[in-house]
Amino acid sequence: MTNNEQSGQNTQMYDELFAKLGLSNLSEEEKLKRVEEMQEVVEGRVFLRLMSMLNDDDKKKFEEMAEDADFEAFFKERGIDVEKISFEEGVAYREELIYSMGFIAGKMEK
Repeated sequence: MTNNEQSGQNTQMYDELFAKLGLSNLSEEEKLKRVEEMQEVVEGRVFLRLMSMLNDDDKKKFEEMAEDADFEAFFKERGIDVEKISFEEGVAYREELIYSMGFIAGKMEK
């Protein structure tokens, strides 16, 4: 799969969101930039939430882990479901974007 094909697939997953945000008319390049920005925000939120769930000893262990370590197993051992948290944060961020855009659109109409 070429980069262009992969990029197109990445933005297609977000087409419904772009439509709800009134951004359907963006070029594929612009959509890809927005997708990357959204993914970075969600990753940051997931990281902060995961860190908030660790005690001080586990935070220290996490910081000492090598980059190629099995991070998901680390959290799973502590009863933390990374996939579930990632999903929850993604949905929450999506809803916040939609709400914010609706709020802005409402203010602009006045």
